[in-house]
Amino acid sequence: MDKKVMTLAVAAAVGAPALAHAQASTVQIYGSVRAEWSVRDEGTARNKYNQLVNPGSSYIGFKGEEKLAGGMSAWFQCESTIDVGGAGTALCMRNSAVGLKGGFGNVFFGNWDAAYKLSSGSSYRPFDTTGATGPAAILHNETSGNSIAGTATTAATALVSTVQVGGSTVLQGATQGGATVFANTSTGNATSFHRRSNNLISYQTPNWNGLTLMGSITAKNAGTGTGAGAVVPNLWSLGATYNNGPIYVGAGYEKHKGMRVATVATGSQGLDDKAWNINAAYTFASVGFKLGAIYERLDYSQVAGLSTKRNAYGFFGDWKIGGPHTLRMHYTVAGDSSGGGAAVGRIGGSSGAAVGTATGAVANTDNGAKMYALQYAYALSKRTEVNVFYVRLDNDAAALYRLQSGSTANTGQDQNAYGMQLRHTF
Repeated sequence: MDKKVMTLAVAAAVGAPALAHAQASTVQIYGSVRAEWSVRDEGTARNKYNQLVNPGSSYIGFKGEEKLAGGMSAWFQCESTIDVGGAGTALCMRNSAVGLKGGFGNVFFGNWDAAYKLSSGSSYRPFDTTGATGPAAILHNETSGNSIAGTATTAATALVSTVQVGGSTVLQGATQGGATVFANTSTGNATSFHRRSNNLISYQTPNWNGLTLMGSITAKNAGTGTGAGAVVPNLWSLGATYNNGPIYVGAGYEKHKGMRVATVATGSQGLDDKAWNINAAYTFASVGFKLGAIYERLDYSQVAGLSTKRNAYGFFGDWKIGGPHTLRMHYTVAGDSSGGGAAVGRIGGSSGAAVGTATGAVANTDNGAKMYALQYAYALSKRTEVNVFYVRLDNDAAALYRLQSGSTANTGQDQNAYGMQLRHTF
C-alpha cells in the first residue's frame, strides 16, 4: 500500500472516535438584549423622572448536550443576566443547571425557575414580567430571582425580631435578645410566588401530546449558618401545562415553608405560605390574535391558625395586525387582602411595605390595585423589535403597588409611565 494512503487511513481510524464524540456533543450561545427608556410619574410628592433600565430580561447563555446510550442525553446550561446600562452581574445567576433527559423525562439540579413560575407565564407573554409594563408585582406579589428568600432564625425565648422582607439583610448575623438571626446564602422577597430558586431539584415529564407535568423542591441546605432548632426555609412547587395548536392551559401550586418567621412565646416559628393559579390562552390564527387570562390566589399563614389571603387576575392580548406591526395590551387586577393576623410584607405594597395602613390592619383593607398597559411593537427583523408603550397603575386608598423597575409608591398614589423598548435576540 502506498505510504501516503496508509498514513491517511491510520489518521482517519484514530480520528473517527473523536469526530463521533464531537458530533454527539453540542454547545450553543444564545441570548437577548433589551433596553427600556421611560418617563415616569409616581404620584403626588414624587418627582417625575426619566429612566433607562435593563428590564430584567436581558441575558446571555451557554448550553450543551451530549448523546448517551439508550436514548438518554446529558445537558447543562449556564445563563447570566446582562445589563447594557453597566451594572455588574454574576455568572450563572439565571436558569442554570445540569441534568439527564430521555424517555423518562428530564431531571436536573441547579438554579432554575420553580414549576409554579413555569406554569404561569405563557398566558401573558410576550409581556415581560418586569419593566414598566410587567404585571408580576400585581399578579405574583413582586418578583424574586436567585433566591429561596427569608431568614433562618435560631430558637429563643426572647427573640426581638425574626423576619426581613423585600430583600433586606440588615439583621444578618445580628444578635436580638440573645438570639442570632441568620440570612440565607441568597436573599430576596420572602413573599413572592414568582421565583427562581437556587439549590433546586426539578423534574419534568415527557411531552404527552402537548401535556407536561413539572415538580421542583429546594434542598435543605438552602439556609446557611443555622444552629440547632433554627427555621430553615424551603419550597416545593408543582405545575402542569398543555400546549397544543391554538390552545394553551396551565396550572400551578406552590408551598413555602419557613420563608417567614413569627415570634411566639416559645421562640421562633416558621410560617407556611401557599398559592395556586390557573391560566389559559387561545390564538385566533385567522386574525393573528392571542387572548390570555390568569387567576391566582395567595395565602399567607399567621400564628394562632389565622391567614391572610389575596386574589388577582389578568387579561392579555397580543394582536399581530399584519406585516411588522403588533399591538399588545393587558388589564390586571389585585384584589383587597382579607383574613386576619399581623401585616404581611408586600401584599398591597413593595420594597418591604406592610399590608394596608401603617397599623398593619389586613382584614377587608382597601389595598387592591388595577393596571392598564398598551404597547405597539414594530419588528425590524425576526430578531429585532422596537416598541412604544403607555402604562397606568391605580392604587386603592391603602395600596402600595408600584410599576416594575420603579421605586416604592406612596400609599394610595397612582402611577403611570410611557416610553420605548429596543429588543434584540440572538
